[in-house]
Amino acid sequence: MAFDAIKGLVLLCNCLTMINHTSSGDNKIFMTCNANKHQMGAALSFGPTWETARPVAFESHSLKVLWNSHLTTIFYFVLVCYCLALWIVL
Repeated sequence: MAFDAIKGLVLLCNCLTMINHTSSGDNKIFMTCNANKHQMGAALSFGPTWETARPVAFESHSLKVLWNSHLTTIFYFVLVCYCLALWIVL
């Protein structure tokens, strides 16, 4: 439910930003992830700290029963690889 709530908030408000590669100043790119045996999600953000960074993109997935036997660390690895491949063009 938390994944859907966050995704809904990001999609409802005009809060998504773009990464400025030419004039980033003190801003950095952050990827924040969360995973459990039922869902996984990640947010890509841009700003001076991860706490104050504005979201650029968000991705979440519900997991099928097959994934329930895997360790949570595997979910994080799969999530990071998937999102890096998805967001490489940003």
